[in-house]
Amino acid sequence: MAVFACRTTYKNLYENLGRALASLGYEPTNERVLLKPCLATSRQSIRGSAWTNRRVVEALVQIFPDRLFTVAEGVPPGQDYETIMRKSGYFRLAREYPQVELLNLDVARRRKVEWEHGQLEIPEVLFTHEYINMPTLHTHMVAGVSLGLKNQKGLLRDSDKKRFHKEGLHKMIVSLGKAVKPKMTIIDGIEGAQGDWPMPTSTKKRSNLLICGDDNFETDRAACMLMGIDPATIPHIGPGEVKFIEKEMKGLTARFRPVKTRDSIKLMRFNVPLDPSTCTACANAGNESLMQLVLWPQILMLPYTLWRLLYFCVLNRTYIVMGSKPITPKRPCKVICIGDCTRKFARDNNYYHLPGCSPSIHEVRKTLMRASIPTVR
Repeated sequence: MAVFACRTTYKNLYENLGRALASLGYEPTNERVLLKPCLATSRQSIRGSAWTNRRVVEALVQIFPDRLFTVAEGVPPGQDYETIMRKSGYFRLAREYPQVELLNLDVARRRKVEWEHGQLEIPEVLFTHEYINMPTLHTHMVAGVSLGLKNQKGLLRDSDKKRFHKEGLHKMIVSLGKAVKPKMTIIDGIEGAQGDWPMPTSTKKRSNLLICGDDNFETDRAACMLMGIDPATIPHIGPGEVKFIEKEMKGLTARFRPVKTRDSIKLMRFNVPLDPSTCTACANAGNESLMQLVLWPQILMLPYTLWRLLYFCVLNRTYIVMGSKPITPKRPCKVICIGDCTRKFARDNNYYHLPGCSPSIHEVRKTLMRASIPTVR
């Protein structure tokens, strides 16, 4: 097991990725290769670069032109697969390279396997292709970081993803890492995201890093070190030794702004608690809705009067509850409970509840607008 890390840009990515794979002695043994990038959301440009840039995949295709590549990814509920693949440039990549095909994991055939927590349905292509994990370098408001190990969660059905949050996110990520092992992990660290991703408060981070390794756990550990984050503080990664192939590591560290240790995140007068039991589906719906409200042109237009706009942005205090372990706010405020997991909490405390598993972005946005802005009479 070993890790290769170096500085790179998109301009010299082909040379540096080839050097990294050669140093690790890696060449696909299977004619068919499965690539799992990270394409988390359609609003990537707002929150920071959490997408695996298509140029990293393109460089890999150019290095091994005689292989057949399948780029596989699913999307969170409420997101559109075709929109994400078009905006990220992967449709264009598949058109330009005949040996590249795209696979929507949301409709892919699956096979049941045994793992530490019973049975798990994973994509059939994991058994027919050689698997390469291709995450990005970014922090995460619940997981701490989202690298190779967490990127594999995107291989699962939505029902299993939600199960991860209910039964313990870090524990389940570790179990998945033991059950599904890629032949190679290639982390795109040229552009990443730092801070409370996927919240709108996160920002882009350009570090010009390329990190490759043949062990998921060790590669994630190395990535944490290069991000300036102690791996021991990330429960699903943990401490351990890392064997770097490159001896000269000075100047490689890129200090990422970590997730702040706090109970909640504030955006304008909205308060969103950081509950690890909140699944990605509800979190994305809530975050996308908040971002659309901040950027929504209609907020600045009629029939919204100036005092209503002032109320929404400054005077309003709204507590947004998601997840199966909600916490009662400490101060009096308006509480909106999102998702089926909060139904009992909302009923017991007489709070406003929006049902669904998960509710759509449009439904959440309408709910936030109606509950947060008083009606003119």
